[in-house]
Amino acid sequence: MGCIEKNKDRILVPIANPKSGAHLVRMATILARVSEDTGVCIFNVQNSGPPGEQLPSQRAAPQYTKIPADLMREAQKRNVPIYTKSRQADSIAHGILDEIEDHHNIKFVLTGWPGPLDANTAPNNPVKVLLEKAKTNMAVLLSRNPGKIHHILVPIGGGLHSRLALRVAYEIANQENAYITALHIFSKTIKPEDIEDELNFLREVVVDELGQIPACLTTRISLADQVTQGILQETHRQSYDLLIMGASEEYSSGTRLFGSVDDWIVEHIEHCSVLLIRHYELTPVRWLRRRFKMMDKF
Repeated sequence: MGCIEKNKDRILVPIANPKSGAHLVRMATILARVSEDTGVCIFNVQNSGPPGEQLPSQRAAPQYTKIPADLMREAQKRNVPIYTKSRQADSIAHGILDEIEDHHNIKFVLTGWPGPLDANTAPNNPVKVLLEKAKTNMAVLLSRNPGKIHHILVPIGGGLHSRLALRVAYEIANQENAYITALHIFSKTIKPEDIEDELNFLREVVVDELGQIPACLTTRISLADQVTQGILQETHRQSYDLLIMGASEEYSSGTRLFGSVDDWIVEHIEHCSVLLIRHYELTPVRWLRRRFKMMDKF
């Protein structure tokens, strides 16, 4: 993120519960530390809409404007500006979307994982609405081990969102002095003589995004029938503190948030925090990308 959208200097973190929000703020300060003068805005929407339309960290929690001492210490330790802002809106999602529309300096919106959705809860879930409509990058965190980050796993498919996930992983690794495993999974349909091409593809993606293969990064390819199976096998082979994944092309469709693979991983990977990334792209561009993706299947 250090070289992405330098003119944007704010990470928006919508939270209301200081206890669950501490993990989000910690991640936000890590991301903000990457770029000079980037600050963290703890954002609060005073919601006059239905009580069911709330972010997970906002349920049954009082509104507040004072930054808790532990969050302030976390930001000060990293020399990151931090402040709060409140906004009136008829829903959580509308309040955040209005803020993005009125202020074009938001680099990321970082929220907590809302949990499984169904046909009734999905349409109005704020995270789902933001993934579909927010005109900025989105990150969603499920924090399972909020301690020191030593090792990061980044599955790479080569798409727009996974490339941003790789960039974010690299920036976090620089801040945390962590190691990265960039993983590319291939199926049994690949011929043995083409396996080296899979590894070269992965290396090309890394070099294209980061300009080099950093000393802190290891490239790895894995054979699996399904991407989910390959990622699960890798987390059993090696212990990871953080898994960072980019959204699939099917993100925000039906009851899925980031796509069938990403959503499954969040629910099934244990003892590892998960950070999901959605790169913002204009609606016509996204539509074309999805159309081309569908055509490739035929």
